[in-house]
Amino acid sequence: MIWGKMLNAILSGKAGSASIGAEENVSWRHIFRTNEDLLTATIFERLSYLDGPTCWQILCSTFGPVLPEHPIAIMRKIEFWPRWSDSLNEGRSVEPDVLLQFELGDDPPRKVDLIVEAKLGGQQYADQWRRQIQSYKKRSIDDGGGREVDAAYFLAIGGLDAPARQVIARLSDPAPAALDEHIRVVAAAAEWSRLATAIQETKVGNQQTQRVLDDVAQALELFGHGHIQEISTLVNFEALRSPDSLRILRAPL
Repeated sequence: MIWGKMLNAILSGKAGSASIGAEENVSWRHIFRTNEDLLTATIFERLSYLDGPTCWQILCSTFGPVLPEHPIAIMRKIEFWPRWSDSLNEGRSVEPDVLLQFELGDDPPRKVDLIVEAKLGGQQYADQWRRQIQSYKKRSIDDGGGREVDAAYFLAIGGLDAPARQVIARLSDPAPAALDEHIRVVAAAAEWSRLATAIQETKVGNQQTQRVLDDVAQALELFGHGHIQEISTLVNFEALRSPDSLRILRAPL
């Protein structure tokens, strides 16, 4: 996508500015940092460039044990803003941010769908979750969704006003629906900062993959979601207690 390809120009201050409505010369950097769709496209487009096992590992690290870890993973499809008929409101549609389709294992492979709802600034809310999940289920019943799936997950990233577990408990629809017998969609949630940490902690063996990870990390930092190390990893307190260090700290400026 063009927005993703502009990332390095924006990071380097070479993207210039644009006129938005009555505003004059708004920098692309400002536009980029405040646009939820640009964040989503930039991050998930780059994650799709990774090999399947690395991408799956990062998603597992971000969203926790809800996603099953597996050494064999293939991303079969990524679709941005798919439009589905709203199963709860006739004549309307729903539009999750990303649909990811994976195959895990090989004997036989398990087909797994991930529905992603991303927020930047705004909050996740129950009605949107319910409409997207139920519409996904109805779509799967009506036309198979293009394939039979073994598991499906609704992944909410960003916009959490409480710890992830509390948000899931509050926003997940406790009332079973007739569609629930077809396929169960399990919800998971994380902040963007958790993804930044997962990127930072991912160890890879080749420079090409590392460049993609570095790109994702820089994009997250641009949006204010950089990885923050614990202070214990930044400061060697024992070294600061040495006589030489104490003399330096006490020296007049």
